Amino acid sequence: NDKLLNLFIAFKQVGNRKKSTLENYKRTIQNMLNRIKKPISEIKAEDIGFYLAEYKSLRNTKSSSIAAIRRVLSSFFT
Repeated sequence: NDKLLNLFIAFKQVGNRKKSTLENYKRTIQNMLNRIKKPISEIKAEDIGFYLAEYKSLRNTKSSSIAAIRRVLSSFFT
């Protein structure tokens, strides 16, 4: 998982992203991976959906924040 995450971040660096943006991407994806506890190749859309629902309910997060997390995760998995 770490290797794929680092490759993703390296790819985003080529896209000239700010350091703070890259750190946010890495933190967001790492939090999801730590919670789901599956190899990336085994993570399904349902896993991400459950993760986001749990994240929102546990942290009382705004829908706009969840949408931002969803965009980062979508970018990672596409």
